[in-house]
Amino acid sequence: THCISSAASDVYKRQEMEWVAHSDKTSSGARVEALSSCLDRIPDKSRSLLKLRYFEGYNCIEIAEKIGIELNTVYKRLSRLHQGLRVCIEQKTRTDSGHL
Repeated sequence: THCISSAASDVYKRQEMEWVAHSDKTSSGARVEALSSCLDRIPDKSRSLLKLRYFEGYNCIEIAEKIGIELNTVYKRLSRLHQGLRVCIEQKTRTDSGHL
């Protein structure tokens, strides 16, 4: 499954594909800044989940066991976090580049 694949490279690859598609509109530095800002705004609980998954290298099964939630809940939370971060980054880069 997606969640058991390699750790931090998943997030980077996912974002990189979207960033390449928008590379003519926004510099990668602006996107990295936007990502950092968006990560600063998420709740600690969500940040902890991302940390376990992408920086400590736990797979979703291990995360579910470690924090005592259902596996499907881990998938849903990560999916919502990815969507929320994508939207946040898009909004910030549009705002910062004067498109709003």
